[in-house]
Amino acid sequence: MKKSLLSVWIIGLYLFTAFSLADAADPGDGEALYMKNCKMCHKLKTDGMASSLETMANKYQNNSAGIVDFLNNPTGKGARMMKKFIAGLSLQEKEAIAAWMTAQVQGQAQDQAKTKEKTALAPISGDTEACLGCHESVTPGIVGDWRTSRHANTTPETALKKGYREKGYI
Repeated sequence: MKKSLLSVWIIGLYLFTAFSLADAADPGDGEALYMKNCKMCHKLKTDGMASSLETMANKYQNNSAGIVDFLNNPTGKGARMMKKFIAGLSLQEKEAIAAWMTAQVQGQAQDQAKTKEKTALAPISGDTEACLGCHESVTPGIVGDWRTSRHANTTPETALKKGYREKGYI
């Protein structure tokens, strides 16, 4: 009886430890820590329940030290809730999250700049420019895809003059 109880206890301890370690994030892996502790409220690009990653990184002007200061002492309307999520994070983990956040926003800005450099756009009308202004903030992925497509390199007038073969229909 004692051997079976001991066996059950050892197996239970092993399973508990295995599942606990599988859920643990590397203290230097800012992305994993962000996904585990922050993403449920802080989406990557759009504000919703809380400020987005992009909004927060821009607020702190991509200064990871400012983000770490905020993580150490959250303020504002969601501060009480946020303190519960970050209570167990070490300084090293907070620094990793902040570094990953700023790298993401800086990477997005660089990608957008590269897309604009690569694309030689056809003349854009005022109406199209107005649409792009809004869509770049709301749906930047769609605008990026459009900018790198052949549609951005021609005007509707020029496209309508092309024959079926030139348009790629045949």
